[in-house]
Amino acid sequence: MSILAVALGGFLGGAGRLFLSRRLPAFWGTWTANMIACLILGATTSLLHSPLGLALVATGGAGALSTWSTLVRELGQLAQDGRRKAAGIYLVASVVGGATCVVVGLSL
Repeated sequence: MSILAVALGGFLGGAGRLFLSRRLPAFWGTWTANMIACLILGATTSLLHSPLGLALVATGGAGALSTWSTLVRELGQLAQDGRRKAAGIYLVASVVGGATCVVVGLSL
């Protein structure tokens, strides 16, 4: 049953990431998906106590919604294009924003 929960959550999270990447400008879709995933992870840690619920929402949903590999690719592209300052700002905004979203989620 856990495998099905992770698969369903993964489908929903992946669909959410696809939606954000198509609706928001470059970089904003990735950043928004990662921030929402961090918020979900923080909230599920404090709100969900069912292993099946955690598998569905945290492991499947937030895992598929977050896209840290795309973040790294985008950072590399910015640096390669000579936009190192923009890459630094994007990195700091992602790390600080992600940590903040986890804390906010934990406080729910």
